[in-house]
Amino acid sequence: MKRILNILWMLLPMWLFATNSQLEVECGKQFKVTAVAEEGVRFVRWSDGETANPRIVTATENMTFTAIFEDIPGQETCPYSGTCGTNLTWELSCDGILTISGTGEMTNHPWSPYRESIASVIVADGVTSIAGNAFYDCAGLTSISVSNSVTTIGEEAFSGCSGLVSVETPAILFNEAYNLFRLKDHEMPSQIKHIVITSGELTAEGLDRIRVSYRQLETIDLAGAANNELPDMALNGCYKLQALSLPQSLERIGYMAVADCKNLQAVNIPASVIEIAQSAFENCRSLKSITFGEQVSAMPGRLNIRAASTSALQRIGNWAFYNCHALQGLEIPEGVTEIGDGAFYGCTYMENLSLPASMQAIGDNTFSLCTKIKKMFVDAVTPPSIQAKTFFEVDRKTPVYVPDESVDAYKNDAYWKEFFIQGRSNIPTGVDNVQGDNVQCTKILLDGHIYILRGEHVYDVQGKMVK
Repeated sequence: MKRILNILWMLLPMWLFATNSQLEVECGKQFKVTAVAEEGVRFVRWSDGETANPRIVTATENMTFTAIFEDIPGQETCPYSGTCGTNLTWELSCDGILTISGTGEMTNHPWSPYRESIASVIVADGVTSIAGNAFYDCAGLTSISVSNSVTTIGEEAFSGCSGLVSVETPAILFNEAYNLFRLKDHEMPSQIKHIVITSGELTAEGLDRIRVSYRQLETIDLAGAANNELPDMALNGCYKLQALSLPQSLERIGYMAVADCKNLQAVNIPASVIEIAQSAFENCRSLKSITFGEQVSAMPGRLNIRAASTSALQRIGNWAFYNCHALQGLEIPEGVTEIGDGAFYGCTYMENLSLPASMQAIGDNTFSLCTKIKKMFVDAVTPPSIQAKTFFEVDRKTPVYVPDESVDAYKNDAYWKEFFIQGRSNIPTGVDNVQGDNVQCTKILLDGHIYILRGEHVYDVQGKMVK
């Protein structure tokens, strides 16, 4: 907005400052005049086109000066607001948050004069489009949140927004990023740390654009994405990544899809996943917890992670979790029939291992160098086939708890017999450490796992009360 200050000068041989005034002076005399801006505005030019301020003026009869000022973006009284579509409004707060709300299409972007003040953009539910060049050259923009109602984004809507750190958006923004950002070095900003995909299916190109920030990414939430496969190498090498949520419709995790994410702390495998491919999580060295599907407390204390109540998982591929040495416990969900060669090779901090009743085959070197395993639980009635080096370097004195009716079968197996085979009824309960006298303890089997009922309370086999 431009502000106009009219000054009628009748010259005096003195310094004059721009205020509304009328003075009588002698014609032909020269003097210096200065236009003084109020707070929040800046001088632009004089009405005769002259831009010098202060300037030397020669008096003429009845001369009139007009000083033209303009608002300084970010220094006016805020918040700033207006309309940006038939049924859309916008407001830019004093702390730089631009919120666009209402219903329908965005037709213009009147906040452009304040682009230097915009730090965050929120496109609220009900907005159906983002206009082309909407946030052009908002170099200070670090965060955007786009609602699922947005179905179209105009060309170069985020052109020049190279400072983005956090992005929450439907898949469309990454799928069409080439036309939206137009940055010199990359199709996407390369400094993004946090990404949330709220809806839609990410294309191969969209996933590639997420990985542009592989050096900076710390959190990725794909739970809202409609993908049924995480392609080979999709997030490979995101070495600062600490947290990852996978699409809830996912059926396959591809070859090395999340490999070499060396700071990833935990991962939940959605219940819909059928296959984890070769080397999918290889070298995720900080991975402490793997959970499967919707979580219930299958046996707190028995392991350091929780098992899934339901899971479609059938196979874990060769070397899938190779060298995930921070993993402390593992409970494979019911339904898995096969674990490939070297799948958990080098998980050197694993202390507890539980295998489901559905397990049929475990590959060579699958649990090699898992030297800290203290106990194993195998719920399969028929001993799963294993190889000579399936448990290479695992202490053969380690107790393996199997169904009571299957003890002899395990003891007669060529490789299982090397371990200390025990029936499940012999699992130490730890309940002797629970305070209280003359209370009867009853061992119960629930969802294939043993619990101890003592009085009104239920304990796990470590003696920890769970209910």
